[in-house]
Amino acid sequence: MKLYHYTHPSKCVDVLHGESSGLTPNSFALLEPQPDNWVNNAYFPDFWRRLKAHMGQILLEVDVNLGLDGVIVMDRGHMAKFNSSLPGGGITSNVPQQYAHDTLEQATEAYVRSGIPLLEFLKKSGTFQYTLPEAVITKPVSSKRIIVSQTQPLLEEELAVEDSFGDEPAKPRAIDDRIRIAGYYVKSIPELDGWFVEYKGRIKSKE
Repeated sequence: MKLYHYTHPSKCVDVLHGESSGLTPNSFALLEPQPDNWVNNAYFPDFWRRLKAHMGQILLEVDVNLGLDGVIVMDRGHMAKFNSSLPGGGITSNVPQQYAHDTLEQATEAYVRSGIPLLEFLKKSGTFQYTLPEAVITKPVSSKRIIVSQTQPLLEEELAVEDSFGDEPAKPRAIDDRIRIAGYYVKSIPELDGWFVEYKGRIKSKE
């Protein structure tokens, strides 16, 4: 089964080609590249936007064995209010009681208790509801089972707009500039070349 892991460009190189390549235990992954229950969450509507500011923009696909790789699914909803890198705000008044923890310790305990094997989660997917399901890889995964995805939604989001300063709204980036900057990523991560060829053709067709 494929899982999806976002990482920073420099970390991507380490994952694929470093001395200790691959993913280490406790790496975080998603069940889809952009899960709708994360992007459009009814209880934590700002969580995905804020999370993107802290995780990398390069999407990796991780091939895991459901029965052997020790992947568990946990509900990040328990931690959304207290996540140390995303403090405060961004939650609605209708958050279910099971997520309304008063302390970080309570939230962490509930988060850990929510963990179940990925295979069990998939079997219960019709009746088993997690607000923000995330996969936690508990055993090392070799780089041989990790590829750079040929879809790069967060990288394309970044390329689409110029850097903004202060309260200035972000402005669309010119197509030639998008292609030029994308090329820099390919130089450091050659595995992006397939995505780059398709991306360049797609945005050039819109001119």
